[in-house]
Amino acid sequence: MNTSGSTPFKAWRNTVDRYLQDTYCITIADAGIDDERLACHWKANDPPREFVEWFGTKYDLDSK
Repeated sequence: MNTSGSTPFKAWRNTVDRYLQDTYCITIADAGIDDERLACHWKANDPPREFVEWFGTKYDLDSK
């Protein structure tokens, strides 16, 4: 996948995973986020950090 902006989906997804780990000590797999949901946010050009902040707020996650 490479249709959103200039960042390939895989790179965007890896960045999201790293921010989740750095902020909440969980991975994409731990959070149960599937690639379809991630792709929607990627296609909407959501920056990875903003997606992670949104996700943490939505699910009331505690940062480390």
